[in-house]
Amino acid sequence: MNMCAGKRLPWVPGLTALVVLAVWLGVLSGCTAIGKSGRATSGKTDSLTKESVMVSEKFLEASKEKILGNFETSRKLLEECLKLDPEHHPSCYQLADIGHITGNYNSALVWAEKAVKLDPGNGWYKVLQADLLMKLERYAEAVVVFKELNRIWPRKRIWYEGLAKAQLLAGKPLESVKTYDRILSEFGFDEEIFFKMTGLLEMSGKQSKVEEKLRQLVRENPYNTDYLRNLAAMYVRYGKEDKAMPLWREILRIDPGNGEVHFEMAGYFRRKGDDAQAYQELLQAFSTPNLSIDAKIVVLLSYYNLTEQFPALLPQAYSLLDLTVKHHPDNPKGWSMYADFLVREQRYREALDLFKKVTELDSTRYLVWEQLLMCANALNDFTVLSEEGIRGTEQFPDQAMLYLYYGKGLLYKGRIDEARKTLSRGYLFTGFNDTLSQRFLQAMANAALYALDFSKGDEYFSKGMGKGNVTSWFLCDYMRFMVLSGRKEKMQAVMDRAASQPETDPWKQLLLLWHQAGSGNTTAVKGGIETLMNTFGHLFYVMESAGHLCQMAGLTEMAEACRRKALAASNGAKLPEKP
Repeated sequence: MNMCAGKRLPWVPGLTALVVLAVWLGVLSGCTAIGKSGRATSGKTDSLTKESVMVSEKFLEASKEKILGNFETSRKLLEECLKLDPEHHPSCYQLADIGHITGNYNSALVWAEKAVKLDPGNGWYKVLQADLLMKLERYAEAVVVFKELNRIWPRKRIWYEGLAKAQLLAGKPLESVKTYDRILSEFGFDEEIFFKMTGLLEMSGKQSKVEEKLRQLVRENPYNTDYLRNLAAMYVRYGKEDKAMPLWREILRIDPGNGEVHFEMAGYFRRKGDDAQAYQELLQAFSTPNLSIDAKIVVLLSYYNLTEQFPALLPQAYSLLDLTVKHHPDNPKGWSMYADFLVREQRYREALDLFKKVTELDSTRYLVWEQLLMCANALNDFTVLSEEGIRGTEQFPDQAMLYLYYGKGLLYKGRIDEARKTLSRGYLFTGFNDTLSQRFLQAMANAALYALDFSKGDEYFSKGMGKGNVTSWFLCDYMRFMVLSGRKEKMQAVMDRAASQPETDPWKQLLLLWHQAGSGNTTAVKGGIETLMNTFGHLFYVMESAGHLCQMAGLTEMAEACRRKALAASNGAKLPEKP
């Protein structure tokens, strides 16, 4: 029996084109001749017409070119096929597929629709048509095609999912819900599909329907704590929080260590105004790794803001911080958050240790490095500044602030040449930030002073004076430079710039003493230094500068006293005997 006689040849584009063609041509040898319509024609049953052979050969060549990625050549050959046989639907399909691949969706759709028209029963043609309609955002038309695909392949779930998506995008979410419901009934329960369906119901305002679906889900899965939580969360969203509480209690009966539920209960009690019970629930939530670190950080951030206004809540915050780092010891977020609290209370030594731990866990966060070096700077811990500064600048080689801290550490460890190179490199990254540029120029000028490079020091201070508002510290250092280097011609200009600085500023007071010493009035220096030592003896940089002043004025014992105070306020500083 001839299985091909009187039948149109099927086209299965999902298979490799060459294989299909080879099989097809082989089958044709035993079939009746195929005319332009693709149907059997009169004639010898054991031969093909010359025309159909030409179509087959060109189609085979077009398929080869398409596989090789020569789409334009393939397209021309396919068009030649259609000139010979205008009803050659495989050529229409391949032209549509080329358009699909190359992004010419409009022309591709024209060919796909022609292929479907010529062979309405070919589901694969409709698959391409549906895909193109979705890409062109013609969702209502895509809905029609997906329904046809579901009739062709009633047990193919993928086409139902495509239909549901098209219905949703066509602005018919409730139709999409029906399709999802059918998927669940025909293919069995699927959690993702179920929650897509209930999400659409909620979006459409069908709250009672959502409640019905979720309650049914819980009845069928009474020990699934995730489903219980979903139902409880729904009650919270709908303002029915009292109905959520029994569900939370049931979850905790099944899973006593469920931190997420304690977290949700904490929110419930907080909204009720029961802060004490809310805190107890938070302690339970933070006592397990079950609650994510990100959820805990959100709570800690709220405590960070609250404790600004209500410091009495700090013990609660620190208890939660302790639990966070205990249960998430390898996560840098908790340690970093803890350090931020400590910095705010100026507990720099403790914060410094925690920031070091953060960089050990994750060295890629720039702000952590800046905070670490800031703490070391506040502690005048020049050992840490020099040791951690090099690590920070290696990790972030274009961040100016890290170079400033690192350079300062090197300078006060006595590594003056290295300090100058580091500060010069960092200065290149200050950009248009005048304040930061001025800080660099001050540090670079001081390093030049210690290196006895007075011309460079004067150059840096002069540039710094042109950076807008200057600090009293900068002006004091400039005055010191001029007195120690013997370049006193700009002393009055510095005094004029300092006129607006408050008299209580230690740097203003020290600047005046440097000016008096530079003007030859050393008798007033001793009394002024004694006042500074009594009031600002805890300030490292003030005492360091005061020591230089006393040394220059011949007040040897007072110079040594200032040096001792400076060293006591530092952690590893090295003070040159003289610049």
